[in-house]
Amino acid sequence: MLYYALKRLALALPVTLSVVTAVFLFMRLLPGDPADLVLGEQALSTDKAAWIAAHGLDAPLFTQYGRYLGDLVTGDLGRSFSSNRDISEMIRERCQLAESDDEQT
Repeated sequence: MLYYALKRLALALPVTLSVVTAVFLFMRLLPGDPADLVLGEQALSTDKAAWIAAHGLDAPLFTQYGRYLGDLVTGDLGRSFSSNRDISEMIRERCQLAESDDEQT
């Protein structure tokens, strides 16, 4: 049984890495500029450039991917663009709400 569990875990690692890589690449391939979405299309180009630099989007793609993986490993899912709140905190809140709903039923 232990062998089976270890084998399944070993097979899950490349699948997880593939999914994480695909999500990263799809997010970078989407049309549009994230700065336009957050700041609005009327924002000054200097403001957009500052926002892009602050979020590390001006770094090479390989560097962005390394940061992305590092942040995922440490549990840092970033901040929400719409509410500027920590995404990990938002997920924790939702899980607690779901847990309390399960206890009531």
